Amino acid sequence: MAEIQGGVALLRRPTPVGARAGELAHAANLVKEDVMDKDEVRRGLSSFFKRFGLDLALLASVVLLPHAQTCVQTYGLRATLDVAKA
Repeated sequence: MAEIQGGVALLRRPTPVGARAGELAHAANLVKEDVMDKDEVRRGLSSFFKRFGLDLALLASVVLLPHAQTCVQTYGLRATLDVAKA
């Protein structure tokens, strides 16, 4: 899926923007979920709020969602729906 040239990964095909939007929204949800559940470990590593503190975790989760929305607004809803169909 990616090639390394000069230390830079080059995608053979563009990553769907909808996938990016989905990942941003999912990451925001996981940060909030860990805070609410007081989970200190996610995928075998310290959770975001455990590493960076509660204030930064809440800020990060609030900042990620508008970035996801910007992806959809910039590139269209169709890009997001194409990912949902896959």
